[in-house]
Amino acid sequence: MIAALVAAALLSAAQSTRVDSIVKVVVRENRIPGISLGIARGDTILYLRGYGLRDAARKLPADGFTIYAAGSIAKQFTAALVLQDVARGRLALDQENPRVDSLLWQTSDDTWEYRNENYAALGSLLERTDGGSYCSLAAARIFTPLHLISTSCGAPHPAWNLAVTEKPARWIDPAAGGIWSNAPDLLHWLGDLRGGRAISPESFAAMTTSGRLRSGVATNYGFGFFIGNWYGYPVAFHDGFLEGYSSEDVVSLADGVAIALLSNGDRVDLTPLAKSIFAIVDPPRDKNSVATPFAAPENENRRITAALATALEPRTRATYGKLELLEFMERTVEGSTTFDRYRASFERGVLWVTVTYGSDDAIQSVSLSP
Repeated sequence: MIAALVAAALLSAAQSTRVDSIVKVVVRENRIPGISLGIARGDTILYLRGYGLRDAARKLPADGFTIYAAGSIAKQFTAALVLQDVARGRLALDQENPRVDSLLWQTSDDTWEYRNENYAALGSLLERTDGGSYCSLAAARIFTPLHLISTSCGAPHPAWNLAVTEKPARWIDPAAGGIWSNAPDLLHWLGDLRGGRAISPESFAAMTTSGRLRSGVATNYGFGFFIGNWYGYPVAFHDGFLEGYSSEDVVSLADGVAIALLSNGDRVDLTPLAKSIFAIVDPPRDKNSVATPFAAPENENRRITAALATALEPRTRATYGKLELLEFMERTVEGSTTFDRYRASFERGVLWVTVTYGSDDAIQSVSLSP
């Protein structure tokens, strides 16, 4: 269980200053009303703070405990509920049509496609298997026993310390993205997952292992987590977006460092901020992308970047418009295959792009996700 629930001076003064300066830059540049940040190592919170306003109209400040819509971070809770049923023999990963594991991995027909419908289908499967609503199952088997007191399906009532937005509310299936939470609860959750208190260590290992297509190509997506390598540390992470809200959580599989970011900023990509904070807390083991915030990556494969930009234009122009910026973010190498991840900014949206290639720099696959 998380050992401390107050802002603690467990980061050095220099680390705290760097974290604060980076967050404030991101808040200003993205015009985010309010954001809450939590950092933990294992079961100990290292830092907990709010920035800006949880309610801009009433000038109410955000703090470390402010509650936000967590968006697709909900997929982690859904995956854990499914794995609980697998451990109890109620479900099997290789059963159903489509298969349970293909829904969790977001794979079908030898392709990877990120779709909320996959996790909504898993929520319906849980309801049929166990009886009762998805929300009652999540409360009875995760929120209550793990003491996630600020986590719920839908916005909590009464709405104490709730971040608000001017964007109109939109319903989303809770199994896919309808969970609300705060930074301490998400840190607690990541610690309980890694510590074997939510699911078994074997189940967590399955949850944080990349799926593979029939061709053998890794998707860099597990069960409710993206799988990556940040500065030499294997990590599991996920972003979340709901109208008016953006979120991110990440846990290092090597040493348990965890970061939770929640905001009432609309469609803000918080992954670069999470990576910058991560590099301050855990000294980089290598430089998949440079640890210095807002600087260019050091090992970008320029030939791949150029080829990818050419390949993306006809594929995405009709939906997203002109490609305005293609930013290399990180690299993972498995055997003879390299996975480079980019953030692609278009006239009408931002996508994650993962490209795989071999030693000859010939592109093998390109996958897109929100």
